[in-house]
Amino acid sequence: MASACLQFDERPETPREIRKYRKSFHAKPGSRVCHPGAIDDNARLLVKLGGQRLGGIPRKDTGGHVPECFAQEDRDPVALFLKTKAESKYRRNIREPLGKPYVRGHKFAERNVAPAKDEFNSKELLYPGEECKLSTEEESKAHGLYLKSHKSYLPGEQKRRNYDWKGLNKDETRFGVTKGEVRSSSVAECLNGGNGGIKSTVIGNAKVADFQRATHKKLGRATSLGLNRKCNAERKKMVNKEWNVKQVVEGNYSLTEQMPDADLGRAIKPGTRNETTSGRVFGAPTVRTDVKPPKNRSVADNNNYGDDTNACRLIYPSRFSSEGLYDADFVVPRSENELRSVVVGAGYDESNFAAMYEKACQMTISPKGQASVEELRSVMLNW
Repeated sequence: MASACLQFDERPETPREIRKYRKSFHAKPGSRVCHPGAIDDNARLLVKLGGQRLGGIPRKDTGGHVPECFAQEDRDPVALFLKTKAESKYRRNIREPLGKPYVRGHKFAERNVAPAKDEFNSKELLYPGEECKLSTEEESKAHGLYLKSHKSYLPGEQKRRNYDWKGLNKDETRFGVTKGEVRSSSVAECLNGGNGGIKSTVIGNAKVADFQRATHKKLGRATSLGLNRKCNAERKKMVNKEWNVKQVVEGNYSLTEQMPDADLGRAIKPGTRNETTSGRVFGAPTVRTDVKPPKNRSVADNNNYGDDTNACRLIYPSRFSSEGLYDADFVVPRSENELRSVVVGAGYDESNFAAMYEKACQMTISPKGQASVEELRSVMLNW
């Protein structure tokens, strides 16, 4: 029926051994968050102990759950009075009662003196009126104290050191030596040299003057480039009218002028060229086949002596590379006793080993009288 086709079975739950790796496994309120590897440790421990506790005494259910610990305070006036009476014995409540000053236990003598009326209130103390201003003499003394302690000078005030001039009026006395009549000169005369605005002639070094004249940029004039050419103010019209913009950009160069420079990509200066007629090779090769590889190679030795593997061997390593064996180890010439130990260790019968070894020595890969594992293996396959 159609109704039966539309009814689907419930989806199966994720197994516990897989669900414990999800973050939603700890989403249940009150569940303890721990590492996925330690979730089943407690269950395994209980199974191992046979249901017994590891140690300690089991706690009896005496109450004191979290909701009970966070219960709200009773609003009953009688209960509040009893609580206040019970807490009144605390030292803090005795010395610092609610709404009263801190009681330190000091005892003062009783005086029957009426409190005096304050002359000023707090506002008048913070913002005194005109009647509280200092006099001129008092204000001068106060300003002198601030000058001595804080160097607080008024705006535009002259700095005075209060020297003892011994009856000399410093305001009417001119210090220094003068020649002739002293006249009051204006600021313009002082800046212009005092010759009526005409600067006096200064004799200096001619090279310095020429350098300043050549390098100094003048307003509204072209800067000299040191080409010693005079620029004509008038522009002359182009005489050759056949040249257009394309010819001006491309130019009219000959084939010889269009050829590349002789030193393009190579050195032409004698003594700096890596060229020789003796077949000498400059520099060290990347693969050091010219050097004999060391017997015990250091870990810090990054040289390639021609025995390093290529990219193909890195992507597709040998089947025996995990055992520390490489292809070069199978073609190394070995003695008869060494090959016999290899065959016996591999579990083969050594009854025909002498004949197979003699035939393997006849191959041309290894030196005469020796054979390699590869040669012996090919003989054993065709035996």
